[in-house]
Amino acid sequence: MSNRSKKFVFIPFCLIAQAYQAQGIVKYEWKSSIKPIVQLLIDNDINIIQMPCAETSYKNSLIREPRGISKYNTKEFNEHCEVLAEDVSKQIHMICKSGYDVIAILGIEQSPSCCVNYIYTNHGMEKRKGLFMDKLCKKIEDLDIPIIGINRKYINKSLKELEKIVGNSNLSIRLICKMEGINGDMKNKKKIILIILIILLIIIIGIVVAYKLIENGVINRENFKFNVENISSTPVNTVNNDKNKENI
Repeated sequence: MSNRSKKFVFIPFCLIAQAYQAQGIVKYEWKSSIKPIVQLLIDNDINIIQMPCAETSYKNSLIREPRGISKYNTKEFNEHCEVLAEDVSKQIHMICKSGYDVIAILGIEQSPSCCVNYIYTNHGMEKRKGLFMDKLCKKIEDLDIPIIGINRKYINKSLKELEKIVGNSNLSIRLICKMEGINGDMKNKKKIILIILIILLIIIIGIVVAYKLIENGVINRENFKFNVENISSTPVNTVNNDKNKENI
């Protein structure tokens, strides 16, 4: 029996690789991975899938200055995000069709590519999705997958939101396992009943065959007795026998 987890979470690339952020963005205590989020996923045996970083993979710009969403909102960058979103969408659909569960997709708030709820612009905070995340969400509208924006400044709020989803998924898994256990018990009981019926059928067939054999034996004995009695009661013609001797 396979011991693998069937739960998945898709995360932004920088969630476990902060070095992929633009220069000057990594200000909080996590130098590489955002540990509270990652640890929660690991502790609950959830498969972690990194989504590509649209900004880094665009013109191979790992070392780059921060740019607002208006700077990225170009035809060329949007086409780049479209290709990446299509690839991720296919992967998500493939996982779901395989009977596995994508319990959440995570984004990073303030990211021009991966924000889920809001981003700061030159005009203040704007409520919207990032360019990549917006395209991905449209491609998976047929799937009921929660999408959470991770706020590094208010990490506890994001963590509680994710904990609720993880807890619900664990409850679902336990219910499924319980139902599978009940189904397994029912299957075992059906097997036992079937075996008992087969044994009873064999016994009945044995009784019928034995009865037939006994019945045939009784009939044969009666026929044998009848023949013997007939032979014994038949008179012997001694007169004819004596005449035949004289003639000889």
